[in-house]
Amino acid sequence: MTNIIHAVGIIFENIQGQILVLKRHPSQPGGNLWGLVGGQVVDGKTVPQTAQEKSLTEIGFKLDPTRLLFINDYEWYQSDTNIVFDVYKYCLDNNSPQITLDPIASTEYLWDTPENLLQKTDLIPDLYLILQDVR
Repeated sequence: MTNIIHAVGIIFENIQGQILVLKRHPSQPGGNLWGLVGGQVVDGKTVPQTAQEKSLTEIGFKLDPTRLLFINDYEWYQSDTNIVFDVYKYCLDNNSPQITLDPIASTEYLWDTPENLLQKTDLIPDLYLILQDVR
């Protein structure tokens, strides 16, 4: 039997065209790799609710869910799990906001352009395809 996981990722983009990535804590899935803000959509929650909750928890930023712009949905298979990953962009009105990391989830953050991020060798593997789509 195939498990299905529905997740959401948020591409925060500042006015310089840089996007935010987080370095996952070693104890987390994708540990020591860079990824987006986001996570699993749990039963009873909508995608916008999950995006808002993950943003507040992971980086301390309260986003307005009505400003989420749908980019694409991606589907990956890992073992017996089907992962459906909805990706949204959130354009910031000003410079990069103050980031307060959840130390359990992430150890660092970085603002950079998609082109520069694509040169990194330590991204979560699926992020390369997403970055190619948004540059």
